[in-house]
Parts: sequence; structure tokens; C-alpha cells
Amino acid sequence: MLAEQKIMYQEKSRNNIVFINMEKNFAELRGTYTFEKPFHCIVPGSRHNVFWWFRTSKNAGKCYICEAAIDAISLYELHKIQKNEEEAYYISIAGAAKQPAIDKLKKSKYHLITVVDNDYAGQQFQDRNPGLEYILPVYKDWNEDLPALKNNHVAAG
Repeated sequence: MLAEQKIMYQEKSRNNIVFINMEKNFAELRGTYTFEKPFHCIVPGSRHNVFWWFRTSKNAGKCYICEAAIDAISLYELHKIQKNEEEAYYISIAGAAKQPAIDKLKKSKYHLITVVDNDYAGQQFQDRNPGLEYILPVYKDWNEDLPALKNNHVAAG
């Protein structure tokens, strides 16, 4: 679905996965060669107050704000497994420290739910944004919760 929408593709030169927003003013890369600590970065020239996103419906009113595109996809997959197929946006701000993107989202009319990592950076994010609703993964992030849920070891957000 994301490849068809041209907001996700595989880079030819290094095989990184590119997540590019529909407005074409923001992109993040995720490496495919390593599992333990994959390469991840924001593409130079990307605007700091924008983000990558996809939605399940044009009527979506809820926004799940994640740290990375892969987290947004994992959370979406978790919701599908749990039969929680609500109309929602799944958003990546590309890092818990990217406050300009959060500030822009706070001005929107949507119901915002932060779903950042269950770690120190995620806690700092919550401390900087105390008025936002949040859901934490059971493990470090949604990428770890997804296989655990598939193996019936976790009941995730």
C-alpha cells in the first residue's frame, strides 16, 4: 500500500528504505543491512517541522505520533492483528527530539496520541509534551512488540 502511494521505496544504491511524505519536503532513511542497530537518518534538506505519514481513511481524526516510520508501520500492523482498524493517521516525526514537528501537529484539529519508545528519550519527549495523550509499548518500541504479539507474549497499545 505504501509503495503504491509512492511514500515508501527502496533506494537503488544502498538498498535503504526511503520514507518520503506526500508533500515531498521530508524523507527519512532506514538501513536494511543490519538488524541490531540499523542505519537511520533524516535526508539532508528535509524540513524540520514536517513529518512522514499515512492514513487509513480520508475521514481519519486520530493521529498516532511515532518516532520513526518503521514504528508507525509496526503500530498499524499491531492494530490490524488486534482488529483495531480505526480511521487514523500513523505519523513519524523521525526522532523524539524533533519538537518543531510536534508543535505543528499540536496546532491541528486532530486527536493526538503519542506512541514513542519506552526508553529515556521517550520519557523526555513526554516530559516536554505533558498535555498529550500517550501509549507506551510493552518492550522498547513497537517493532519489538509486534513479533511478541504475534507469538502471544504481549498485549500492545
